[in-house]
Amino acid sequence: MQLIHPQYILGLVDSDKSKLYITKTEKSYTFQFSIYNNDPKTLYKIKKRFGSGKVIELNNNEWVLNIKKQLDNVNQFFIKNHLLNKEQRIKFIRFNYLYQKLIVEQDRIKTRKEQHRIDKRLKYFENL
Repeated sequence: MQLIHPQYILGLVDSDKSKLYITKTEKSYTFQFSIYNNDPKTLYKIKKRFGSGKVIELNNNEWVLNIKKQLDNVNQFFIKNHLLNKEQRIKFIRFNYLYQKLIVEQDRIKTRKEQHRIDKRLKYFENL
């Protein structure tokens, strides 16, 4: 199976065929990146590129790739390959910031100012 070109993935995300989710549980946060497409083969190629995820059929001819684990590969991909859609790029920057602060650096003590910034960006994802 051949890997999918990065520009194709960027095109899907730029055209609102993806969604970023942050869910708060009792003690932690769950981060999820989803890409929607009508072609499951394409989603399997994207899954292979990122090295994780699960392809699920939603309805007739609608499929989704959900990535909940190993989001470092997804974040690194979008840091290296910049999104062109300004709104999507801002969503990703906020998502990546929160992922770094709440998952990667979760044990580090946060200042009040930093905690306020985190809470403000979390509210952004509650409204999506």
